[in-house]
Amino acid sequence: MDVQSINWRHVRLSPYQRAERWHITECRIANGECCAPNEFDPYVPVEVREFTKKMRAIGVTPRFTQRHFELWAALIEILGAEIFTEPFQWNEDDVAYHLLGFKL
Repeated sequence: MDVQSINWRHVRLSPYQRAERWHITECRIANGECCAPNEFDPYVPVEVREFTKKMRAIGVTPRFTQRHFELWAALIEILGAEIFTEPFQWNEDDVAYHLLGFKL
């Protein structure tokens, strides 16, 4: 694990809270309330971050739910990691269905 990637102020937060804060910060970035990059990026899957950046580039802010945060928190715990460092080796349909919660 890359120790420099971890923001030690976030260690006291649960994986669920980190994912939730990531989404709140993404919404604030989209509204112009704060600037990118999102300090909570390492706490959500790489594919989710890439998807969100693509959508923001066309002016759309994806909304994620409690279910998403629970899923991402469970994944990080199953992986036994503190942060997501590499993308999953899944096809696009699996990413859309399992990480983002919809079918392409």
